[in-house]
Amino acid sequence: MNIGSILIVLALSILLVAYIAHPFQTKEVDLDGAIEKEIARLREGSTRNFSPQYCSHCGHKLNPGDRFCAQCGKAIVDTK
Repeated sequence: MNIGSILIVLALSILLVAYIAHPFQTKEVDLDGAIEKEIARLREGSTRNFSPQYCSHCGHKLNPGDRFCAQCGKAIVDTK
């Protein structure tokens, strides 16, 4: 067996191993989609973090998204 035959057998062995291992590779992740999803999640969460929790006029506890105080009726001033 000469060196050329050994190299051919080695190359075919590498190709065979690569072909067999191919189905076990992990799938590619859609990075753009994952980044956009994370940005949307953070933006949705950031609006909740900056909304006031208590009325500045009477001190009544506010619910997320309230525009007026349920206790005194004053408009809620959002301090962003």
